Amino acid sequence: MSSDIDQYASLIRLEEPYDRPTPGSSVERREATRRILSHLLSESGYQQKALNHLICIRSADRPLPDSVLSDIDLINVSEWKGKGDSVDPNTIPCLRALLEETDVDDTEPTASHSPDDDDWTDVISIWRGDISIISTDAIVNAANSELLGCFQPDHVCIDNIIHRSAGPRLRQDCSTIMKLQGHAESSGGAKITRAYNLPSSFVFHTVGPIIERGRKPNEEEKKSLSDCYKSILDVAKRVKNIKSITFCGISTGLYGFPSEEAAPIAIQTVRRWLQENRGQHHIDHIIFDTFLERDEEIYRQVVEGMIGKNLKWVQPPTRTHSQLERAAEWVKGADSILIAAGAGLSASAGLDYTSHELFRELFPAMWERGHRCMYEFIGYTQWEPALQWGYLFSQIHKARFNWPKSSVYQNLLRLTRDKEEKKNGERKRSWVITSNADGMFHQNGFDISSVYTPQGDYSRLQCLKRCREDAVWETEPVMNAALPFIHNETQMITDSSKLPTCPFCGTNQVLMNVRGGNWYIEGHFEEKKRRYERWLRETVRECEEKGETLVIVEIGCGFNTPSVIRWPVQRLVENSRNVRLIRINREHSEVAEELEESGRAMSLPVDANEAIDASGSETKRTLESTETGKQMKRSSSISQKAIKMFQKSRSKTVGCTEVTPVARKMILTVRQLAIEDEFMRHDTTSDEEDSKYIEETTTDFEPAAQLG
Repeated sequence: MSSDIDQYASLIRLEEPYDRPTPGSSVERREATRRILSHLLSESGYQQKALNHLICIRSADRPLPDSVLSDIDLINVSEWKGKGDSVDPNTIPCLRALLEETDVDDTEPTASHSPDDDDWTDVISIWRGDISIISTDAIVNAANSELLGCFQPDHVCIDNIIHRSAGPRLRQDCSTIMKLQGHAESSGGAKITRAYNLPSSFVFHTVGPIIERGRKPNEEEKKSLSDCYKSILDVAKRVKNIKSITFCGISTGLYGFPSEEAAPIAIQTVRRWLQENRGQHHIDHIIFDTFLERDEEIYRQVVEGMIGKNLKWVQPPTRTHSQLERAAEWVKGADSILIAAGAGLSASAGLDYTSHELFRELFPAMWERGHRCMYEFIGYTQWEPALQWGYLFSQIHKARFNWPKSSVYQNLLRLTRDKEEKKNGERKRSWVITSNADGMFHQNGFDISSVYTPQGDYSRLQCLKRCREDAVWETEPVMNAALPFIHNETQMITDSSKLPTCPFCGTNQVLMNVRGGNWYIEGHFEEKKRRYERWLRETVRECEEKGETLVIVEIGCGFNTPSVIRWPVQRLVENSRNVRLIRINREHSEVAEELEESGRAMSLPVDANEAIDASGSETKRTLESTETGKQMKRSSSISQKAIKMFQKSRSKTVGCTEVTPVARKMILTVRQLAIEDEFMRHDTTSDEEDSKYIEETTTDFEPAAQLG
């Protein structure tokens, strides 16, 4: 309920005139600026961020003194060394190693592969990870035509990440090169610098072609992309100390080159270069770093098509991260655990609201209308009702009710189940608070009685007129009735009777029951809020009385809505001796310095998948000895057997060329879950019986094109 003016007027001295100061001289303004900066930089947790921002926006035309550069080097090296060792490229297997482990019966070789030219498989690897932590001799930066890096501090592009990690000496070298060249770098070329504070020794800078999103690249643009890879290898051939290179996905990020078009160009260009330069170069390892899971799948499909076999892919290595190990110890030793999740966790599970590629694949009709990501529609009002609900129901159907189960959520589920198993019969030892309305915790098997969603949930609709305080109803029946009437090419609902209306007052002014204005009806969530707050109070009190520990695992909570989760949990840690905070956030992992120094908070600037995998590994081993764990392990075993069956019939399952990578993955997931569900109802006791039954079951399923 909104506050009345009488309640706050005196608190903010509303009627007291404000006496503005007179303008100061330039000297006074400089002194005021120094005082402000001194105060702001004394506040905990933000000094490093402020330093990074200042370095990012600084022109290369004003060289820093050597003493300052040395201090920056010290901070950069200490920062990444403190987070763990770099990734050793020798731990990433080449294609040949994966080929040798593959069943020879899987598929027959195709004409594109012969024993005479398979030496390229000894050289090439595919890896998904952070290119700034791998220790190949050289890495590749997708640069802009000025070659000076990105000057937007919060821009999460590879150019920014590499320049930030290397330090300002890298920009200075690039500036020297560009002044000598006298003009902007053209697409398809390559320059090389030292890598400074990166674990690699050299950085290649290349400018790829820029493609308008939604448009297919023409032949000239394809050649330009191919030239990037060729130019890098040509330069590497001249530098004797470069034997290993990690390529990023050139042009596939902000430059808009479709990954499904870029991957075959990249791999074929490198393969052709290796063949043409056989015996004339010293490069023995080339890694394609895909970073995104869906790009990794595209690259895998391309090489399997070129080789003519399904390879036995292995889990890519990650760095040994001392903070990750410490976080795992905190979680293992905690008596209670609170999972506090924001949008970053959903993104780690593949539901990235800012992703252009994902939006294009899920909603092609909206892409054609000029929209580019799901985030655009938060607070969007320029709707025609038939289009509004055609899109919203499609999004809710995919995101809230049918998103594939995620390994990061399953690992979190293990953490909570472990705490409950250990404290059998006592009070609840775990809770979840999330600002996400997508129901991911529900979809991944969490006990929803201990999941609090203060921002609402897509599973319910509400009356925007608030005709009554309980004018809230289930989304699913209304959505299911409308889905058959959504036109694929326009995204619009073709039957106006399927548009949602309030069942209480009949108005068509309805929306999802999520916080977005003073129309939000949160009564449905009030009881859950009271139970969550009561659990938190009692847990903190018990920790203080019994010397127990509550660990808060905060994941992906940035600054869109910091007052919902980020700030409250930090205040809780500040005010409670036995509460610890693990903040996992690739871009905004800062914690108060005094909390970090006192061992009550830690910063993990990594992807949620990497962090939770590390924290969950010990829990997984412990849990597997319990009854719940045995059931989960049994289900996992079934999954692996089902997946193996898919690999044997993969060409049939994903043979439809127009199926997009995301759609293909969903089809495989749906098919796998269907087999698992059927299998769990069939009582088998041995591996042979399992395999026999899966094979029999899979023959009953329709081809993927029909499933789609």
